[in-house]
Amino acid sequence: MIHPTSLIHPDARIANDVTVGPWCMIERDVVIGAGSTLGPFCRVLAGSTIGANATLDGGAVIGGAPQDLKYGGEPSRVEIGDGARIGEYATVNRSAAPGGVTRVGARALVMAYAHIAHDCVIGDGAIVANAVQLGGHVRVGAGAVVSGLTGVHQFTVIGDGAFVGGGLRVDVDVPPYAKALGEPLRWGGLNLTGLRRGGADSATAAFLDAFYRRVYGSSPDEALSWMRTTPQHESWETEKAALEAFFGNRRRGLLKRGKPN
Repeated sequence: MIHPTSLIHPDARIANDVTVGPWCMIERDVVIGAGSTLGPFCRVLAGSTIGANATLDGGAVIGGAPQDLKYGGEPSRVEIGDGARIGEYATVNRSAAPGGVTRVGARALVMAYAHIAHDCVIGDGAIVANAVQLGGHVRVGAGAVVSGLTGVHQFTVIGDGAFVGGGLRVDVDVPPYAKALGEPLRWGGLNLTGLRRGGADSATAAFLDAFYRRVYGSSPDEALSWMRTTPQHESWETEKAALEAFFGNRRRGLLKRGKPN
């Protein structure tokens, strides 16, 4: 199941049922899990771990050196989760920190020509569409969608279940379950489509709507206080945890409210 034209370092650990297409290169210190498939011309560089049942489409490059002038060649890693798919000619760079990790979560989809820079974390089930460019240290939450041709500034956080439109510039944090649209980027309401696909009911959507009315009508602190002191349904625990994590760890300005252009 390994094409004879591919070059594989003898120290690479590859499960017996992995398929490696023509003209791939796999370096030392690489782990590839069971059931995974590499299309033609893939490169998996030292420090990369590919989970089980993952797919790398043709020309994908995993584990390239971080494009950070502070990086001095220290060992670092990339981890691709189980069932993830990396599209044609997409690139995922390893961490710029000694011993650090760039992560793409389980079942995530990174489409063709996208770039995942050093120290990014892509959540489980997230979608990073064609030609999206993520700067270093970006976090994309579980189930979030970043549409094609969008550029994301380094250190930006895109919350769980959020949706970011295509061809945009993201230089502020996008809250969980929100839509970010327009130029400049603006709050576009709740991502109701994503919530429905994730199994959320109308009561969950109403809870999130009430929360964000307080965020934008008063302040995030007031909204968090309301959430912590108001009895909530147990089915909202996932959403509450996502809101706590996001508003407790924001690193850039918050997505503003206003009519997107």
